[in-house]
Amino acid sequence: MGLPDEKRIRKACGQSEHVIVYAYGGRAAELWWSKAHVELERSRNLTVYALSRATTDAVTAMAQSRMELQLLVQEGEMWIAGADSRVPVERETWKSEG
Repeated sequence: MGLPDEKRIRKACGQSEHVIVYAYGGRAAELWWSKAHVELERSRNLTVYALSRATTDAVTAMAQSRMELQLLVQEGEMWIAGADSRVPVERETWKSEG
């Protein structure tokens, strides 16, 4: 999650069968991808998703000390669940495997 360094992603791709990056941060994520995508397009086992602003804002609102979150996946849909709420994970695919 976040905006990892391209070198770390390439290393992970070399050591793993599949690598998934969930980028967030609005404009910062867009700038990161505009610079990183040229190097990362060659990584055939990499998928990159951009989390929507609504998702990141909702998860930020859930933040509290010593919190526990769960990621729920069902029939291709994802939610982040906390103690009292559940947030749908809205994402855009920036790069698919292959």
